[in-house]
Amino acid sequence: TTRRKSPMDGTSSFSSSTGFIVNDKVVDTPVIVHRSANTTIYRQQNRGIKVLSSNSSSTDRMKLQHEQTISQKLPSSCHKRHVLGITIFHGQNALVFKWANGITLKEWIKKMQLHPQADLKVRLNAALAIISTLRQFHENGVVYNHLTIDNIVLNSSGGNYDATFIDLQEAVDINDVGGGADSGAGLNGTGPVEKTMKRVDLVSLGVVLNQLFQGDIGVSDEVTARSIDNHDRKKRGKKLAPVEGLPLYLRSLISALLLSSGENADTECYENV
Repeated sequence: TTRRKSPMDGTSSFSSSTGFIVNDKVVDTPVIVHRSANTTIYRQQNRGIKVLSSNSSSTDRMKLQHEQTISQKLPSSCHKRHVLGITIFHGQNALVFKWANGITLKEWIKKMQLHPQADLKVRLNAALAIISTLRQFHENGVVYNHLTIDNIVLNSSGGNYDATFIDLQEAVDINDVGGGADSGAGLNGTGPVEKTMKRVDLVSLGVVLNQLFQGDIGVSDEVTARSIDNHDRKKRGKKLAPVEGLPLYLRSLISALLLSSGENADTECYENV
C-alpha cells in the first residue's frame, strides 16, 4: 500500500485502498454521504472529506484554501466547520474537516412534519441556536453569505440545540472587502460595507426561520439572499409571508427580516432577534 503524508498532522497519512493510517493503525474506509455535480463528501468516523472535481485543480485548491482560512479565522468555540487540513484524495484536492454531529435543518424540518403538534418551544430552541451561531460569525467579522436549510446542522444537547454552519466556501471575511476600516465592532458595525453584507445574512435568516416554523422545505434553492435587492425583497417577502398561527412577535420578527430595508434595518433586526 502506498502512503501519502497528510498535512493534517505529523502522524497521519492516507491510503486510497484502505483509509486513514494513524500511528500505523488503519482506520475504516471513507464512505460517500453526499454527491453533487462538482462536490463529493465522504465520512470516515469523526472526520469528513470534501472533494471538488471541477475542470481546474488550481481553482479547486483555492476554494478549499479559502474555506480553511475562514475556519481558522473563526475561534474554536464557534459552531463552524472545523477544517483540519488540505490533502490529496484519489488524486484530487480535498478538504479534511471534523464531522459535525446531528442532521441538517432540512432533515430536521422533515422529521418535524411527522409531528405537526410539536411544542413551539422546540422550534424556538432550534431557531435560537441558529441565531446564536450567526451572531458568532458576525461578531468575528465573517458573513456566512449562504444561509440555507441545507447548510445548517442541528444537534440536540440537553434539551437545547447547537447549530453548526457547514460549507464555508461562500463565507466572506469583512476585512477582505474593505468592511473593516469603516465598521464598528461586533454585530452593530456601522460601516456601509459591513451593513450591506450582514443584511444578506439577515434576509437569509428570515427565509430560514420562516421555513423552520412553517415546515416548508421547498424554497431553499429558490430564494438566495445574494439576489435579493430592496424591490425583489418585498415581492419575495409577500410570497413567503410568515405562517399564520405563530405568536405576533415571531411573525413580526420574520417579516422584519424578510422585508428589511432602510438605514437602520439591520440594527433593528438584531435588537428584535
